[in-house]
Amino acid sequence: MKGKKLKNKLLFTFTFLLCFISARFAFSQYSPADQMKWNVDPRQSAMYDENTYHPADLPSSNGFDYNVVTVPSTEQYVPTPNGVLAIGPSVRILPSGTTQSELYMTRSAVNPLILYGSSNSYNTGTGVISEGTYVSTNGGVTWGGMDLLGPTNQGGDPGPTIDKNGVFIMTHLGYTTSGMFANRSVNNGATWANNVTILAGSMDKNLATTDDAVSSSFYGRSYCVWSRFTASLPPIDISYTNDGGATWSAAADINVSPAGHYSQGCDTRVGPNGELYVCWTNPVASSPFTEDFCGFAKSVNGGVSWTINNNNIFDMNGIRGTFPTVNNIRVNSFPRIDVDRTCGPRKGWIYIVVSQINLAPAGSDPDIVIHRSSDGGVTWSAGVRVNQDGLSNGKLQYLPCVRVDESGAVNVFYYDNRNTAAPVMQNYLSRSTDGGATFTDVKVTDHNFTPAPISGLATGYQGDYIGVTSANGKVWCNWMDNSSGIYQSWVASVDYTIPNLCDDFSCPDFPPVNMTEEFSGTNYWTRQTPSAYASGSGSAKFDFWSASAGVTQSLVTLPLTAAVSGTYLTFDRAYSPWSAGTDSLIVETSLNGGATYSALSRLWGNNSGSAPLNTVGILSNFSPTSGGQWAPFIFALPVGTNKIRLRAVSGFGNNLYIDNVCVQSLPAPSSTGGIGVVPQGFYRALPFPQAIPDTVRTFLARVDFPNVKVDSAISYLSTNAVASSPYTRALSGTYYIVVDHRNSIETWSKSGGELYSRGSTLNFNFISPVNQAYNNNQAFIDPAPYYGMYGGDVTRDNSVDLADVAQIENAALNFSTGYVVEDLTGDNFVDLNDLAIADNNSFNFVMRQAPPGAEPAPPPFLQNDSRNIIFENDAQRQKYELSVKLMKEQESKRKENEVNQNIINQRIELRKESLKNAERIKQTDEAIQSGHQHDIYHGKTLGE
Repeated sequence: MKGKKLKNKLLFTFTFLLCFISARFAFSQYSPADQMKWNVDPRQSAMYDENTYHPADLPSSNGFDYNVVTVPSTEQYVPTPNGVLAIGPSVRILPSGTTQSELYMTRSAVNPLILYGSSNSYNTGTGVISEGTYVSTNGGVTWGGMDLLGPTNQGGDPGPTIDKNGVFIMTHLGYTTSGMFANRSVNNGATWANNVTILAGSMDKNLATTDDAVSSSFYGRSYCVWSRFTASLPPIDISYTNDGGATWSAAADINVSPAGHYSQGCDTRVGPNGELYVCWTNPVASSPFTEDFCGFAKSVNGGVSWTINNNNIFDMNGIRGTFPTVNNIRVNSFPRIDVDRTCGPRKGWIYIVVSQINLAPAGSDPDIVIHRSSDGGVTWSAGVRVNQDGLSNGKLQYLPCVRVDESGAVNVFYYDNRNTAAPVMQNYLSRSTDGGATFTDVKVTDHNFTPAPISGLATGYQGDYIGVTSANGKVWCNWMDNSSGIYQSWVASVDYTIPNLCDDFSCPDFPPVNMTEEFSGTNYWTRQTPSAYASGSGSAKFDFWSASAGVTQSLVTLPLTAAVSGTYLTFDRAYSPWSAGTDSLIVETSLNGGATYSALSRLWGNNSGSAPLNTVGILSNFSPTSGGQWAPFIFALPVGTNKIRLRAVSGFGNNLYIDNVCVQSLPAPSSTGGIGVVPQGFYRALPFPQAIPDTVRTFLARVDFPNVKVDSAISYLSTNAVASSPYTRALSGTYYIVVDHRNSIETWSKSGGELYSRGSTLNFNFISPVNQAYNNNQAFIDPAPYYGMYGGDVTRDNSVDLADVAQIENAALNFSTGYVVEDLTGDNFVDLNDLAIADNNSFNFVMRQAPPGAEPAPPPFLQNDSRNIIFENDAQRQKYELSVKLMKEQESKRKENEVNQNIINQRIELRKESLKNAERIKQTDEAIQSGHQHDIYHGKTLGE
């Protein structure tokens, strides 16, 4: 492999002869380890003079130095086998006169709208080298930052990360003092604390990560890994911080470099459960230092020890010394790593990408190769060629980086010249949605550039790595190129669309991978364990109970495939009102990817009794305890909808839970189908069996929770006793059919329910046979045989009793006419015929017959003792105390109703017993009479 001169961080302007002599002098001082090194301590060069620059001569920065850069909204839509990708414009995120190279980008795990990029920043005029900081706090809409992290030379090689508290951490090499160092910022990179020494001495090629797994025992711990060049065969070292970079653990070796090799170019990432992974390359310890094989280590105790520590998990033939001449730039084959942290089918899979040449699956020119492990790093797959251009076609791919985005797709970003003649370059993203088995390529950059070494730095140096991250449905590609005249940091976004969305919040990560949050201050959206209809393991909660009135926060979908006709949004909700507040959930849709929204539906919840959010009565600090406390929503989406926002606006009311949020294509509901049913007195046998027309409402109720009615249809009951059933909201499933009529007993279909397929007709006949109704609960109306809904429930209390009879009798005495509820025969007169129906049904104790669970369960009584509750403010305390009062009143009313019902039940039992006694007396009289007739027949009298 052809040797490369090593990187010197600062070179001053001298005459050609002096430069030549100095370089020879500097090289003569390098140790064998220094020749392996990618970054040579500038003090080892005779060309470095630490007295040339002084801190007082350097520009200071107390904040962002440059105006904010706004990213244009224009996008190029590229159809791929894995969906439509929208490629954003290529944008310099901080235009300046300072070279920006060696890029890395990450994002906040707490607030994915915060993106944090970095660079080796080198001012050719002043000779200052530092780490640039480039930040977006609005998801990449605008960028700002600075090229100089601190008021002194830092040393470069940025390794940034953001911890669980939003603290920015920058790890980097030293400048005036050799070593590994870190700085921290608590204001999104605007200002930085002084250097903290992690380890003094000769170090190389660091990167960092943080534990963003909420369930991890080491959640929030941040790690830095690097090559320790104080050893003759440098190993990989590690240090960690538990306090946002203020202090660091003692550095420790991860591995012992194998004989004849050393360890370099490490990268690190944390898995979904807090597993720490580190990878590195093991170059041959002699020129041209070819990257020979890849090393890997795994820790499950926060980097203290290693359950896997293997210097050779797969072979690689690196490109460090064999890269074709492209303006003499230097390249490497340092591995980059990422882990699937989603709750998808490949959760925990590890991916490592490298550049290699002349080793399958790579061809005779540099290619990008990925290896994956599905068992936590124990075993590794064979390599898969990532770039999909022709094999061994003379085209160059190099400096890859990898990101598993929030949908579980694997994204590999790299330099590429498949469309150009060397040395002109572009950048490509290869994306896999099947776990790295196959890839689709898209060109990301909208311009070309010609690589060239950066003047004043090491021979061939143009930056040694680039960056990629993902957030909010976008992959963010970050690279350096000199198309503007000097090397600058460029960024472009790649939106990936979701063909359909369906999330049941079973994954403990929140927000789920296909949603983001919009909020400021305290976030009142959380994931909770109650689930819709007690089926599943989670839901999303908005804490209206604690959120002050006016607080507005949203759950927002990632970009969706544009909705076509027949696309619906469906979700389930559980909500208990509270007496004082009106809470709102506004369903909004966007046709332009979230630039603007329109309200699709405005839903509210309060104690008015008819609020659409309500699913249960008043409960303090509501949390669903029963599947029957949920109810569904369905909305037809406007054609072209590509983003949906669920916007919660607090009225300081009560908690809202949502579950099973789905965007899906559904069959159009059928406008045909019918329910055969007739109220008892509305049947006419002559001149032809028919019904008096009237209006009925039919419902579909869940079989598992019959109190949850998912759909209804108001139907005109025709003369042939058929009510149409155009159900528009119900999804396919098994339901009870429930019929409600203005003066009849509510009638339920037979046990077990009926199958309904959305888009198909639903037909059902209550009229015959009798077992079509639940518990055969209908009146015999015709010898055919036909059956009808029991009539007479004019008080609408699900029973026909003396109160109904009295009301009908009073109406008959007043000769009531017209469409009145007391008219049980449909002839627009209230008379003895109506009274007879009600009186007979009352005598037979006719009541509603429904499956268990059709009535809402009584609300749980509030048991909490306020002395054990911590209130955030007085409003919460007052709210709690009023809730206690309401709950006690509700409980008192419930008990009163129980007593009244018990009295009614006792009266019914007494009446039944009385009727039984009357029947016995009747039977006795009939027996006596029968015996007397017998005696007369045989010539006897009772007196004989």
